Amino acid sequence: MQLPPPPPGPDPLLSITDAAFGYDEASPPVLASVSLVLRPGERLLLLGANGAGKSTLLHGISGRLRPREGRRAAGRFLQLLLWEQAQRDDLVEEEESPLDFFVRVSGGGTDEEAALSALGDLGIDRFAARRSCDCLSSGERTMMALGALGLAPKHLLLLDEPAAFLGAAAIAKVAEALAAWPGAVVFCSGSRALCDALQPTRVARVHGGTLVLHDRPPVEADWATVAVDSQRQAEKREREEEEVEEHSGEGARQGGVACDPPMSRPRLPADP
Repeated sequence: MQLPPPPPGPDPLLSITDAAFGYDEASPPVLASVSLVLRPGERLLLLGANGAGKSTLLHGISGRLRPREGRRAAGRFLQLLLWEQAQRDDLVEEEESPLDFFVRVSGGGTDEEAALSALGDLGIDRFAARRSCDCLSSGERTMMALGALGLAPKHLLLLDEPAAFLGAAAIAKVAEALAAWPGAVVFCSGSRALCDALQPTRVARVHGGTLVLHDRPPVEADWATVAVDSQRQAEKREREEEEVEEHSGEGARQGGVACDPPMSRPRLPADP
């Protein structure tokens, strides 16, 4: 798996100033007061509990999610790619083979032999490359979608859990390719091996509805903080589920009392 070197590009690549990102205009934003400048070649690791807003931030950086407040400014001719797990399936058309997928995503820029060679590097042989993508395992589909990163040069890659569904050997292959690539990467991943291999130059904690950025590589204390955040998030979710179940049970009991007519009262024909 090899990625083409990034083309000459702007510096900075992209900046975000005092931005707020969210999906529902009627609800508070998921993230607020976000400021960030991305430069060529840097590696920014996003850390945070599940649901903290890491995916929302990546969508905001990519431009797919417009800021509700503040400003996002991309450098001239910036070429970026957002990779997320949802794309693993959305990129593949019905009954499409891995070979057809590579040729299609490249826009015709990759011929059949080059596509077969690239797929072979990903562990998908020539026979499997011509069968439907439905025949691939989850890990093979992930590797195939990740392989598409190398079909066109980019300045910036935004990666949301690229190691999901992958085994240790596949993670090592992806990590090796990304570590050797000189472009800029912003990523979040539950794989500590992948995070370490990419050698982040900066780390950002996504927590409490905002972004706390550190101009240094991650340290053990960062991982410990995320573990605590994740534990608290899990406990909060468990409490909320218990409260919902408790309220549901009370409502059912109250409804049952109100709906049960007294045994001594005869039902009249006009009663429902």
